[in-house]
Formats: sequence, structure tokens, C-alpha cells
Amino acid sequence: MHAICYVMGATELPKSVSCTGGIFGPMDDRTVPDTALVSIDYGTYTMMLFTSTANATFMDTMIRCHEGDLWMDIGRGIIKITPQRGVAETDFRQINEETPRPERDGTVIHMQEWFDCMRNRKKPTWHIEPSYNVMTAIAMAQESYNTGRTVYLKDGQLA
Repeated sequence: MHAICYVMGATELPKSVSCTGGIFGPMDDRTVPDTALVSIDYGTYTMMLFTSTANATFMDTMIRCHEGDLWMDIGRGIIKITPQRGVAETDFRQINEETPRPERDGTVIHMQEWFDCMRNRKKPTWHIEPSYNVMTAIAMAQESYNTGRTVYLKDGQLA
């Protein structure tokens, strides 16, 4: 969810969130679902997320849009953009390329940027506002899963 919200910009708070799912893998004392379907309504667009940790195979990360799809295989560093039918190839060309993998772990890169921003008094790429927006969506999804109902955000409060 974090990666997709980062790509989408996380520039606003969600209006409503619905989450369903369950524990379908080994039955033990876990309370966190291994499979979840989340719908996040931002008012100007809706984001649908499906995740599952029920087995060891990672699911592809994909963003579907009106004019095309963005597919990411983060593990192998592949990004592919495919236009929808009716969209001119000149406006939206197909890309299938391997992106260079960072030489250092992403967490180290993130922390280095944070320290550099503190030294230089710059705003980090992933600053507090989008982080707050993403964490609000996650909290709303958890509340929806726990209560079995859609959760709304009105005047900064869950409704």
C-alpha cells in the first residue's frame, strides 16, 4: 500500500475506506488478515488494493488507469506501461525496461536522505503530509476490517 500511495502522490486524505478479507492460511493465533481487499475513495479517484501473504509468491503491483496500466515487478526492477485500446501509440508508448537496482538497501537510502535534509534544511521526498495521508488510509482500512463496515472521514474524525 505504501508504494502505490507513493506513486499516486498521497496528496489528500481519503473520504472513505472499505476493507474485507480474512485469515485463510494456517490457523494460529494471528489477528492480522493474510488476505485483504481494500477500496479507498479519495473523492477525485478510487484506489483498489488486493494483497495476500497466504503463500510465498509475491503478487504483481499494478495501477490500472483510464488510458493505460502501470505494472511493476519491484523484485526484478521491471516497469511496464501498456496503453488501453483506443489510445494513440504516439500519446502513450509501451515501455518494458529494467530499471537500475540501487546499490544500497532502500532503507539506507531513505535514512541518508532524511539526515541530508536535516543538515541542509530541505524537505524530504517522503515528508510528513503524504505519510500522514497514507497512515490515515491504513488506519481506516484496519477499522473497516475490524468492524465489517465502510469507514468515513468527516472533519478529521472517523465516522
